[in-house]
Amino acid sequence: MKHLTISRSLFALMLLLGVVWSCKTETTPTPTPTPTPVTKSTAKAITKFSFAALSPAVDATIDETAKTISATLPAATDLTKLVPTITLSDKATINPASGTAQDFSKEVSYTVTAGDASTVVYKVNVIVPKLTTKTIDCNNVPEVWEDLGDGVDYVVTCNLRIEKDVVIKPGVKIQFEAGAGFRVYRGVNFSLNMVGTKDKPIILEGKTATAGAWKGLEFSQNKSLKNQWEYVTIRHAGDGLTGGLEINDSNVWIKNCVFSDNKGFGISVTNQSTSFKAFESNTFTNNTKSALELLFTQVGFLDSKSSYSNNGNNYILVKKVNFQADITEDITFQKLNVPYRIQEIIYMPQKLVLRPGVVIEFGNDAGIDVNQKTGALVADGTAADPIKLIGYLPNTKGVWAGILFESNNIENKLNYCIIDGAGSKAVSPTNFDFWFEKTATAAVTMDGVGYKESYRASVTNCTVTNSGGYGIAYSVYSKNAVTNKDNSFKDNTKANVIEFSY
Repeated sequence: MKHLTISRSLFALMLLLGVVWSCKTETTPTPTPTPTPVTKSTAKAITKFSFAALSPAVDATIDETAKTISATLPAATDLTKLVPTITLSDKATINPASGTAQDFSKEVSYTVTAGDASTVVYKVNVIVPKLTTKTIDCNNVPEVWEDLGDGVDYVVTCNLRIEKDVVIKPGVKIQFEAGAGFRVYRGVNFSLNMVGTKDKPIILEGKTATAGAWKGLEFSQNKSLKNQWEYVTIRHAGDGLTGGLEINDSNVWIKNCVFSDNKGFGISVTNQSTSFKAFESNTFTNNTKSALELLFTQVGFLDSKSSYSNNGNNYILVKKVNFQADITEDITFQKLNVPYRIQEIIYMPQKLVLRPGVVIEFGNDAGIDVNQKTGALVADGTAADPIKLIGYLPNTKGVWAGILFESNNIENKLNYCIIDGAGSKAVSPTNFDFWFEKTATAAVTMDGVGYKESYRASVTNCTVTNSGGYGIAYSVYSKNAVTNKDNSFKDNTKANVIEFSY
């Protein structure tokens, strides 16, 4: 009985604990939340309307109260297929869509729809100003040519002689009729100043867009320092001149200019006293002859930042100077993106420096004569960027005369040069009359009329090929002053190297 009583008591205790535990773990149900009402946006505004495809882009003016949009675009803009860029309120949509071409020659309506489906209509109107063009003849030459708006500002009907200081402002566009042009003649009180900007260049062009449609620009004996040009385009000129710009004994300052589509040369220099006070970052393209023709004394003004390619002939034409006494300064040929072309014998009484990578093409019987004691030729190329002195007909024997050192200047040097196609004739026939071969020729010669003097030059690391005569020639009287080292020779008609006596 005692055991039974204990079991019943234990059962009762366990039952009581189970009830208590059950009460502790029972959870209270979570109530279902009430949904928050969704409010749709009522915003339906055009916040920005622009013609971003134009250069420069144009932002329209928005009148939010009147729901109108207006814009003034450059004259001559084609309004029939303009593409707008439109910015809207958040959640809004628009019809027609942003980025869709429209005909703005008439009013265009845009419907903006908000998120709550409410709408508003904007009216867009675009205008262009009327062109204002003035006609200029030889009787009414302005001193200051203002930008009159977009399009053509002036039409010149005659070959206008400038006899005052004339200033053409940025953004001016001038068209010239057939036979018309600008002439700036003698004196320092007459000038043509044309300084545009990158965004507002000055344009001088033909009324007809063909090479030689107008005369061009002619400077003669004008030493004014006000002839400064920057961001100027000259195109379609050259009727009756040798180029779009013809310069004779004048001072000019030319930077960031374009000479294109001219008959003849972009620039033609006809006098050795012409001076480029500045010449930088100019572009010459599609001129019927070549970028420039100039005299030997002006070569040093050319810069490697300019582009001279894609013309009728891809070279710079270099002409000789008739009066050697006028060559008083050293001349340096910079590496350009086209070769130099020499058509004659160039006589050099001063120092001539050829930079690495320079290419000179020589015409028939042309060459270089370093012909006085003060003269020197320093052509110091590199293995990676050699200097090329070659005939205008590649891989052809005896096209040009060659190089003659009549100077004993210690600076005379040909290093890492490619000399091809020379030896067509003696550079200086008088010197070669003393030779045991009266008709001997060579690509490189050290000799002179005073045959007992020493004619000095160093020729190293050069390649001499396709000479019509010898490769390198020097007299016994000069052998102690001649360095001939590490050169290579190929396909020369006679001996690669000859030491001759009289």
